[in-house]
Amino acid sequence: MPCSGSGSSKSPSEEPALTGYWKSECYELGKTASHGMVVLQIQDDGTFSRIHYTFNNATCSGDAEGANTYDGTITLGTVVAESPLTQEFHSFISCTDRYSTLKVQNSTLFIANGPDDGTTEELRQTDFADADKYTPITEAELPALPAPVKVAPTLCLQ
Repeated sequence: MPCSGSGSSKSPSEEPALTGYWKSECYELGKTASHGMVVLQIQDDGTFSRIHYTFNNATCSGDAEGANTYDGTITLGTVVAESPLTQEFHSFISCTDRYSTLKVQNSTLFIANGPDDGTTEELRQTDFADADKYTPITEAELPALPAPVKVAPTLCLQ
């Protein structure tokens, strides 16, 4: 099922399309001084990427220290409500199936994963109280990554 548009009867200017880039809030990475942020890229063809950025500051601003990208697929399911758009979906990423529910409201994408991260359809969550929150960003707003360090190997024989 294609992912374009919000699937609701609202005009496109009221809520962003589901496709594109969505960023999470900045969060602390365990016991390190680093912080992280997740960016989802959802494509029209049902593929998506989850990019985990790490930063050396508490605001996740400026250039990122590094990033890991995980690619997968998303299949939209039953529309639970039209306004705000609330829809079930199934994702597959890094050998993991997830059954989740999304809601797009006030230019925010909420993803409720449920117990065990929604590992079965029966465990799909519809309560958005503890949902992951993402806001839309453009490709130009993606964090820059430092240029890779080039190392020229040398051989020293004694």
